Amino acid sequence: MAKADVTKVNSVMAEMAVEKANSRNAVYSECIRLSFQATGKLGCGFDNKDLQAWIDMFMPEVFNEKGNKV
Repeated sequence: MAKADVTKVNSVMAEMAVEKANSRNAVYSECIRLSFQATGKLGCGFDNKDLQAWIDMFMPEVFNEKGNKV
C-alpha cells in the first residue's frame, strides 16, 4: 500500500474544505465537491489518506479524537 503524501494536497482547497465540513470524514467529500465546482472533474488530485495525513500535520487541533469539529 502506498504511503500518504501530503505534498499532493492542495492546501487552499483543504483549508476551505475543513472550514465547511462538520466532521473529519466529510472533509474529503467537500474537497471533491469544491474540485467539481472549480474544474468540472470529480478528482481532486489526491486521495483521502493524503488529506488525512495533511490534516494531522497542519490542522490537528480542528477535530477531536472522534473526528468531530472542535
